[in-house]
Amino acid sequence: MTRFAFSSQTALAAVAGFARIAATVVATQIGRVWVAYRNRRAVNELMGWDDVMLKDIGLTRGDVYRALACPSTEDPSARLVVYGIGHRGGTPAEVEDRHRRVTETVQAMLTSFDPAAAGGASPCRT
Repeated sequence: MTRFAFSSQTALAAVAGFARIAATVVATQIGRVWVAYRNRRAVNELMGWDDVMLKDIGLTRGDVYRALACPSTEDPSARLVVYGIGHRGGTPAEVEDRHRRVTETVQAMLTSFDPAAAGGASPCRT
């Protein structure tokens, strides 16, 4: 019969490992919320643009309204990219393919967010 020794050092190592993982998850979420907040401010500035200027960048005022209607923790600029794809020409199949590729790219960017790569350990740096 094998006996496993469970020491206080093993417990401390387990707690430290869990704390590191939890800190990483929290830092990542804080970073995502910070990026969403910063991008929401930038998208909100588009409300001051006239319709011709919005059309020049492939958007409509309705696109901006819809993007800003998302929850405050989501990044509205990612939605604007997807909305702008629908306004480009092409067959419905081409539009659907572009929409799928852009959505996959944006999702990959959002899931791979690294606070350290975004300007340091603190996501709150300006």
